[in-house]
Amino acid sequence: MYGLITVIRLTTNRTHQSRCQIEDFMEKGIAPDTSPQWLSNLKQSGATITFTVLPVGWVGNWHENPKPQWIIPLSGRWFVETMDGQRVEMGEGEIRVQK
Repeated sequence: MYGLITVIRLTTNRTHQSRCQIEDFMEKGIAPDTSPQWLSNLKQSGATITFTVLPVGWVGNWHENPKPQWIIPLSGRWFVETMDGQRVEMGEGEIRVQK
């Protein structure tokens, strides 16, 4: 089981802030035939935020993104390789938008 991640949430009307723990991480693949990783979802009105923790050395199989995604590594490094062979590596705080 993976540990907790703390998130500070601001209410829609901006009158209240609260800390919440992202927990209930489950070890599973993000898509069929992909290597397992730790996943947890935070459902919000109009969006779902998926938190994932990739084990060291994790390599995933190619898969389509079911919806647009924003990917922001909080620590470590990871890469995405497209079907044309281009590989882009990202580190902490770099933002990637996938449509």
